[in-house]
Order: sequence, then C-alpha cells, then structure tokens
Amino acid sequence: VSTDPILAMGGTLSTMTVRLTIYVASGSQQEASSRAQDYLSPTGATSVIAALVSDPTLGGNVDDAFVRTADAIQREAFQGMDTTVAEFTIEIWRS
Repeated sequence: VSTDPILAMGGTLSTMTVRLTIYVASGSQQEASSRAQDYLSPTGATSVIAALVSDPTLGGNVDDAFVRTADAIQREAFQGMDTTVAEFTIEIWRS
C-alpha cells in the first residue's frame, strides 16, 4: 500500500530528470567564471536554484521541480568558442 496520496487513489506519478547545461562565453576567463557562478548561486536574478524555489511547479505545469545537483564550473570549447560551463540536474515530478 502506497503512502503517496496520488498513488493511493489510483493515480500515476511520473518523474523526469533533465540535465541543464549553461555555456557562458566572455572576453575573459575571470568574467565568464563570475557570470557562470551567478547561475550556480542559490540567490540572485540569474540563479537557476532560486528560479525553481520561487516557482517549483513551473507555472502550474508540474507538481514539483527542484535542482538535484549543481556541478562545478569547468572550461570547455563550444561551437568554436572558449566557454565556462555550469551544469544542473533537475528532477521534475508530475501526476
């Protein structure tokens, strides 16, 4: 017997894991790293974590979405540009 109310009532629950990769190109490595760090920060206008905390239902489209992991910044070539990379694993739940 499930203790989850959705499953207990005969409903279904779907989960999805999404990998979000953000590539930041900039004139200097220091500036690119600083901008990428803003995405990884738990607060701020460009914070992925803060965006999901403020709207975990993604506008009412899912039951819950949250950042499972926020990986360290790394340097990587992308489409011929030197970029700084921030990676996230986001888990999404929907009934």
